[in-house]
Amino acid sequence: SGDEQVRDAAPERDRSTAATGAGASRKHHGAGHHARRRAAPFHRCGLPFACLLAAILFAGRAALAQGVVTDLVSSGMPAEELSEIQLLRFAVIGAAVPIARGMQLDPGDIIESAETGKGIELTCPPDTNSQYRFEGLFRVMMAGVTDDGGCAFELLAGRVDVLTDADTQVDSGGVVLGTEGTQYALSVARAAGGEVSREVVVFDGTVTIRTPAVDSRLQAGNAVVLASLRATPQERPVARMDVARATRMLVNFDTSRALRADPSLDPNTVRRSLASSHSRVLTASDAQASAARLDLAQTQQGYQLNDAAVSNFNKAGVLNQQGIQEHAIDLSTLNQGLNPRNYEILRQKLPNQIEERRTIRDLRIDPGRLDRVDPDGGAGLVPLAPGAIPAANPEIISTLNARVSDGTATSLDLFELSEAYRALNDVQRADDLAVRAQAVNAVDLRLSQEQLRQLQTSDGDN
Repeated sequence: SGDEQVRDAAPERDRSTAATGAGASRKHHGAGHHARRRAAPFHRCGLPFACLLAAILFAGRAALAQGVVTDLVSSGMPAEELSEIQLLRFAVIGAAVPIARGMQLDPGDIIESAETGKGIELTCPPDTNSQYRFEGLFRVMMAGVTDDGGCAFELLAGRVDVLTDADTQVDSGGVVLGTEGTQYALSVARAAGGEVSREVVVFDGTVTIRTPAVDSRLQAGNAVVLASLRATPQERPVARMDVARATRMLVNFDTSRALRADPSLDPNTVRRSLASSHSRVLTASDAQASAARLDLAQTQQGYQLNDAAVSNFNKAGVLNQQGIQEHAIDLSTLNQGLNPRNYEILRQKLPNQIEERRTIRDLRIDPGRLDRVDPDGGAGLVPLAPGAIPAANPEIISTLNARVSDGTATSLDLFELSEAYRALNDVQRADDLAVRAQAVNAVDLRLSQEQLRQLQTSDGDN
């Protein structure tokens, strides 16, 4: 199988080869050149170390992006930690550690999976729509950043499915895919005879592939196999197998998010409805694309997958006053728990209906303290207790407390911090944070209905 092939895969190296692409949104003739220019530190990287060195050398022009583990799945179900997927930190001597949801990645970090049935989603940069998904056997390194602050990954073995509306860059042993706003998959495997082949499948947008042998553009609905870096690419239409594999990946992660939002859902029912909608999008003709996107967005909104729903409503062209009314899109539920990118999309498309988000600083709260708000608007201030950060989840707690201290914490930050302290049995602090999260959510609208219910239940138990 493909998973068996990649166990010992190691990419070929050829400094003279690159494949770059631009999304369908970039129409003018200079799109490919522009994408390559912004990826300049990396398009000549033949070795992972060279890519990492480029990231360090060019850090002055673009702050080093951090990736974050936004989801984990095991046999199609949500997971918080997977021992089968290991993280090896850059510049750390020692054993790899199990991957966990919420972990942050830095340039040079390597993630590897040695077992099928497990999957991971990386979002990079955080709070964007650029998602990199891996399942089965794989090895990948976060190589650094592009000039404009996007993320660059080095796929060493296995397959990555990329879903984005921004710039992305994935390198695989001398082949670099640089795209803007597209959906594609890249896989790399070594055959028994030692030959390394790469396959690119494009579901949305356009990818330009440049090798010493040929220079060509790969449109959505097509795939190409690179038997070697100097071989002529073998192009073919996207096959049923390609659609099935992409659909499975999309459904697994959408189902995971749906079950996190509402654990009472029947997983099989969720999968069937999402599979139908995703498959329809992946196989739709140009004439059917908008209707298919609209159907998928409505299905996703029904499962509180609001970030994905906003993206697909936008692609369907219905985020306008007429579209909202014609398709009965409920903005009050859609505008819940959105990442900053999708919130801004709503704000730009519907400026008179979506209010500007505010944070703790905007509420004029003493940033060094937490307060419990009473119904009359008064506040009994509860200072943050001094002392060492608890041993459990120190990195996450430290990061979130820093946001509280500087006044930039959102309701989602406060929710996560509340849950962290509750896990440490610090009930009083957890309850204080739960109340504050609900108050802040009234203006920033980041929490899902399930998260709000969880906070209300936790606070009500006290």
